[in-house]
Amino acid sequence: MATSMSHSRSSTTSEKNTNAVSSGEINGHKQHSHADQKGSELAAKQFYSNKQITLKNVNTVLTELTGTLTENGVNILEFDEQNKQAKVQFKDCDNVLDVMEYLSRSFDVSVESSNKLLCLAHLPSTYTDQQLRELVSSHGSLCKCFMYRCRHTGESLGYGFVEFDCTIEKSKQIELELDWKEVDSHSIHCETVNITSYDKLCSKCLLIDNLPTDFTDVMALRDIFSCCHKPLYCQIVMKDNEF
Repeated sequence: MATSMSHSRSSTTSEKNTNAVSSGEINGHKQHSHADQKGSELAAKQFYSNKQITLKNVNTVLTELTGTLTENGVNILEFDEQNKQAKVQFKDCDNVLDVMEYLSRSFDVSVESSNKLLCLAHLPSTYTDQQLRELVSSHGSLCKCFMYRCRHTGESLGYGFVEFDCTIEKSKQIELELDWKEVDSHSIHCETVNITSYDKLCSKCLLIDNLPTDFTDVMALRDIFSCCHKPLYCQIVMKDNEF
């Protein structure tokens, strides 16, 4: 998965952010119709919890900004009127994804990164948030724990994210302990990711399971899937020099 820090920008028009932030526009931007999508909102809420978000090019006055953001569960930590910047944090927001989209359209947004967010891939597709919590809870106190879900359907995509209340060194140790762990006949993969946008947690990698044990030809694997679209990335995974 990509590990670069996300920095989203809204369009540079002369009208950018000249009006007060509209609470109605935030809430009315997107209306999701599927009940399962609540899962993706809850996951996004965990992902952004306790993260400091910096807004730049803030041209509204403090009272206007505070009113709208507070209504949507966002706290203003600092406001620098001279430099047109604000530092905010989600507190109790039920529509995190819509609010983040609105902020990204209205301001230049940068989100605090983390060096302790672990991605656990190749989990069973039926795995739940509770099962993920039970899998990792013995390794320490958790700050975040969620399966990644499609924003449009709410379906789990077979991988999740956890963050422990510990030092970076301890998190690295936990990463090694979880990597290649067997879960319901699945060999999971664990790695640290430094991603600052929930939407960018969406992976484009596909796991091809149950290949013959003697299948080692990466080019042949690439050719098989090139009939659909030429893969940008193709790898046969090995552990201890065994496929």
